[in-house]
Amino acid sequence: MKKLFLYTAFILLCYNCESYGKKVESGLVEVYYEDDVLKDKAQQIAKYLDDNEFTKDHITSFKIEKDSIYVVKMVVQEGAEKDASNDMAFLSIGYLLSLEVFNNEPINFQLCNNTFEVLKTIPVKSSEENN
Repeated sequence: MKKLFLYTAFILLCYNCESYGKKVESGLVEVYYEDDVLKDKAQQIAKYLDDNEFTKDHITSFKIEKDSIYVVKMVVQEGAEKDASNDMAFLSIGYLLSLEVFNNEPINFQLCNNTFEVLKTIPVKSSEENN
């Protein structure tokens, strides 16, 4: 009975680890994606954020999706989405991703909890829309 419980727990743990999709990593940045079409963009996000040292001392998780526009989700510490002093920093990350990874396309940058539940959405317009 104990072996059956351990086996079942292991299967459930493996299943939960996969629930965010496939993952690419660069340094301390991990980016999940579900659609294989997004793998290249996920790799670009991970490399760009790692190369520019956006994460210095801990793993930071992102997820990319695409509906009508690209959606980049970032796991943040509890309460970070409520602190208005963080808004400019998150908007800046979104804007730089729009410019450097998404060819200046608008994106939705979403702040999420550790299960990628959306806490706050920050729409990022292209530089042409901002002028």
